[in-house]
Amino acid sequence: MKQTGRSKLAESLARPSVAPPSPRASFGKDFIWDEATKVAVAGTFTMAASLGIDRFVYTPLLPMMQEALWLSAVRPG
Repeated sequence: MKQTGRSKLAESLARPSVAPPSPRASFGKDFIWDEATKVAVAGTFTMAASLGIDRFVYTPLLPMMQEALWLSAVRPG
């Protein structure tokens, strides 16, 4: 029996076109830390730590940097 165009379309719509998520994608007890996830987490924490340290390092230096570049908080004129 030959299928018509309409039944082929109905059959293709009935099949899922996207594969179900793999068990590795969940954050349950079976979560596996792959290399990309480790790098992303380490980079996030490194960035947060460096921004926190930089905040306190550059705060006392700001007046000296403003003076060296002749910047002031007062508008001229």
